[in-house]
Amino acid sequence: MTTHSSLHPHSLPLGSDTEPQLANAATPRTRAAANAASRARPRRSTAHPCARTFSLFLALCALHGLPAGHQSAKGEVAAACDAPDSSEYDERPYLVEGRAKVKLSGKWGFVDKAGKVAIPIKYDKVENFNDGLAAVQLSGKFGFIDQAGKVVIPIKYALAESFSEGLAAVKLSGKWGFIDKTGKEVIPIKYGSRLYFREGLASANLSGKYGFIDKTGKEIIPIKYDYADPFSEGLAGVKLSGKTGFIDKTGKEIIPIKYDHTGSFKEGLACVTLSGKTGFIDKTGKEIIPLKYDYAFPFDNNSFDNGLVRVVLSGKYGFIDKTGKEVIPIKYDYADFFHDGLVEVTLSGKSGLLDRTGKEVVPIKYEEIRRVYRDGLSVVKFSGEWSLLDKTGKEITQKKYEDMGYFSYVGLAVVKSSGKWGFIDKTGKEIIPAKYETARGFDFSSELAAVKLSGKWGLIDKTGKEITPMKYGYLGNFSNNKLTMAELSGKWGFIDKTGKVVIPIKYDGAQPFDGKVAVVKLGAEVFLINKSGERVAR
Repeated sequence: MTTHSSLHPHSLPLGSDTEPQLANAATPRTRAAANAASRARPRRSTAHPCARTFSLFLALCALHGLPAGHQSAKGEVAAACDAPDSSEYDERPYLVEGRAKVKLSGKWGFVDKAGKVAIPIKYDKVENFNDGLAAVQLSGKFGFIDQAGKVVIPIKYALAESFSEGLAAVKLSGKWGFIDKTGKEVIPIKYGSRLYFREGLASANLSGKYGFIDKTGKEIIPIKYDYADPFSEGLAGVKLSGKTGFIDKTGKEIIPIKYDHTGSFKEGLACVTLSGKTGFIDKTGKEIIPLKYDYAFPFDNNSFDNGLVRVVLSGKYGFIDKTGKEVIPIKYDYADFFHDGLVEVTLSGKSGLLDRTGKEVVPIKYEEIRRVYRDGLSVVKFSGEWSLLDKTGKEITQKKYEDMGYFSYVGLAVVKSSGKWGFIDKTGKEIIPAKYETARGFDFSSELAAVKLSGKWGLIDKTGKEITPMKYGYLGNFSNNKLTMAELSGKWGFIDKTGKVVIPIKYDGAQPFDGKVAVVKLGAEVFLINKSGERVAR
């Protein structure tokens, strides 16, 4: 077996038979985690590729006992990356008021719509432009610049937020206030927490007590409460002596301060808890839905999703409407939120899908369900086998599979049959035969998939056509790069999306391209190369 350099990006040796088969070979626990994660947009790293590569470079030099000083200097790494091509930045730049913020070698600045640097990349942090000004941080302090890069409000604040309606919240010496676009203090910088205006008033904290001020800084409601929520539908929740209730914009107590917890009003109702039980009241304080539930989701904004809210009673889940009527029986061990008109529920260890009337669209008999939200499809597991259902619950796959992954950017999902991997489309048709020992999902940027056959890796397109011969010991992912790593007979290089070797396969170790540079090892030396294979640091 080939011995692979620790420069390889994965924790296991390249091409190892023990290499994970991505989500397709995940355990039920990791599948559940992946399913949950797929519902949230992943937050991308804020570190610029050049900065990350430099840190990685130093770590690798330390790992191999190599001196880093004579091989690289941070300025040299930056010099290899100083062209502000938007495709090379870690966070994809997007224009706001004609400027896009970008990060380069740990510093931030702005480019214009052509990608040309419009404001020097020298700040520790920047916010997007709003009302013609942008908050910037330099040497730990914040101020504001205009679109020409001129500092129009001194860089002196501990924190600063973007302008909105002519005002910006700033923090100085541990206190908060508001300034206008000239830098004038409109609301004195004296409050203990950030001020958020809602319906014309902001909850203000002074010496640990809360009240409300208007946009001129005038105290409208006395600062006497232990806590105060923002106004919603004309009422605000306030806390006094451990209990909560509601006041109006004059400070009058509309709903008695007697509850343990209160949510905000939405569509005329607020979720409240008293003596450990939860229900809903109207703006007069009348109990519309009895306070009998253990919990209501989500409590803070009592979100009735198309007229329904999820509740828990005696450990069981169900849904009620705004009158308190039980629309979906409170009998399930678990119920998710509605997506595309359907909700996943669990009963006695089995899962299914219900519509808003409580009708079983997908029978509650499956061991696991993976939703394909935008298409109304479901990947389900029954008696240890996987299949694909349409939004009516009808099975559309032509056969059962041992495992099934998520649908990729190109509309194909990897499936396992008789120990081999292939791909199906969203109609359930097998587009690429299940014949590979290992298969990764299609890369969104290259629309190619890495597959393994007879112990060797190659690339295929979405029709199954071989883009490269099945000859490599390992192939990496393209991600946002035009090149990917390739290993052949223990040596490393880089190929493009056509399979052409762009950087010779001669290195003893390699890392994927991170922006415009990649770390490689040749003999005992570790250094950086660009996409032409030229050294950019010595």
